[in-house]
Amino acid sequence: MPIAPRSVSRLLRQDSGPLARLRSGLEIHERNLALIREQLPETLRPQVLGVSHNAGQLRILVSSPLWATRLRYLEARLLEVWHELGGETCTRVKTRVQPIQAGPDHKPRRATPLSSNSASNLNTIAEGVTDPALRVALARLARRSADKRR
Repeated sequence: MPIAPRSVSRLLRQDSGPLARLRSGLEIHERNLALIREQLPETLRPQVLGVSHNAGQLRILVSSPLWATRLRYLEARLLEVWHELGGETCTRVKTRVQPIQAGPDHKPRRATPLSSNSASNLNTIAEGVTDPALRVALARLARRSADKRR
């Protein structure tokens, strides 16, 4: 017997099942992240990317080694706050570095330099153009190519 299709919104609203467990885990993760960030200096807060706890370790994901070092100085305070907030028993803080990924690398396109012949042609065209703004622009373009060759 075929299963009737269900809407995505209905699946997301369910109180049980794999998506509900995933949503619950995400809410716990976000709550823990917010609790830890509240205890940190203002400059360090945006650099903390994630928080988890497992096997007696409070794991904190940061964006660079610099922030990991600064976070290690706060280890005792973070463990104390974690216990006060009712978190799982943790005996140490372990930091991991995960650099923030920038967008795809795009190499800037290099402009092809104009030859002296092209610059001469631009000057000739500029002399014959009646529009003053266009004449100035063409002459400036011809000069630029001459400046780059020097």
